[in-house]
Amino acid sequence: MLDLKELCNLKPSVFIICSLLVLFAFYLIENSHAIMRFLIGQETRLSTVSFMEIKTENYDIKYTGHDLQTISMIAETSEKAYYSVAGFFDSWPDNERITMIVYPDQESLGKSFGWGHDASTMGVYWGGTIRILSPTYYIKEKSNQDFWQKGPMVHELTHYWIDTITAGNYPRWWTEGVAQYVEREQTGFVFSNPFAQNGDYNYYSVTELDKNFDKLDSQIAYWESLQIIDYLVTNYGENSLFIILDELSQNKDIKYAIEKVTQVDYFTFQTQVNEYFENLGERCTF
Repeated sequence: MLDLKELCNLKPSVFIICSLLVLFAFYLIENSHAIMRFLIGQETRLSTVSFMEIKTENYDIKYTGHDLQTISMIAETSEKAYYSVAGFFDSWPDNERITMIVYPDQESLGKSFGWGHDASTMGVYWGGTIRILSPTYYIKEKSNQDFWQKGPMVHELTHYWIDTITAGNYPRWWTEGVAQYVEREQTGFVFSNPFAQNGDYNYYSVTELDKNFDKLDSQIAYWESLQIIDYLVTNYGENSLFIILDELSQNKDIKYAIEKVTQVDYFTFQTQVNEYFENLGERCTF
C-alpha cells in the first residue's frame, strides 16, 4: 500500500496524465471528421486491394476488369467534372487527390457502405471517397457526353467539396439540394418530379427535413431539397449559397447561416418555405 509520501510524489504524474487525456479528448473531438475519413479511407483501400488503379491529374481511380473498356471515359469525364465543380465554387479545398472506386455491380457498391441488396444508386459520396456504379448499367452509347449528362460525377463531387470545406458541418437536405443545383447548372440533369405520375401532392416541412431526412420518402425529400435551394437563389441570389457555405465552414450551424442570408429568424424562414411549398402545389400541375 502506498504511503502519504508516495502519494504526494505520484500527484504530479497523475495530473500530467489526466491533462494529456483531456487534451487528447479535445483533439479527437476537434478532428473527429478527419479521423473518420482517414479510417474509412484505410478500410476502403483494404477492401479494394484486388482492384486495378489508374491515376489521373486529380484522382486515384480503382476499378475492376468489368470496366476495362470504359475506364478512359470515366477518367476523362471525372476530370471534366472536377474543373466544372471547382469553377462553380471558384476554388478547390487543399488540392488533395480524390479516391474514386468504380464498382462492377449494384450489389458490391451497396455492400461497400452497408446497404442492403435492394438498394439502387449510381453513385455515393461517403467518408472522403466517391463510389460509383459502372456506367455500363445506365448509359447505352458509352460516350463521354452520355456519361457527363447521366452519370453522377458532378453530383458526388459537390458532396465531396461541401464535406471537405465544412468538415461535415451541414444537414443532409442542404448538401443534397446544392448537389442537385450544381448538377443541373453544369450538366442539365435533374431528377424526375416525384409527383409527375400522380396528383397526390404533399410535402415535408423544413423541420422534418432537418430532423429525419434519411427516414423520409427519398424522392420527395430530394425534390424538396432542390426547391429550397431554388427558393434561396430566387429570393437572395446565388451568392447566398456561398455565404451559407462559408458560415458552415466556420463551424456555424445552418440556422445561423440562413438567418445571416435572409435576415429573418430560422422559424420565420421555415414558415416562408412551407408556404412556398403550399403555393407551389396550388399553382403547378405535376
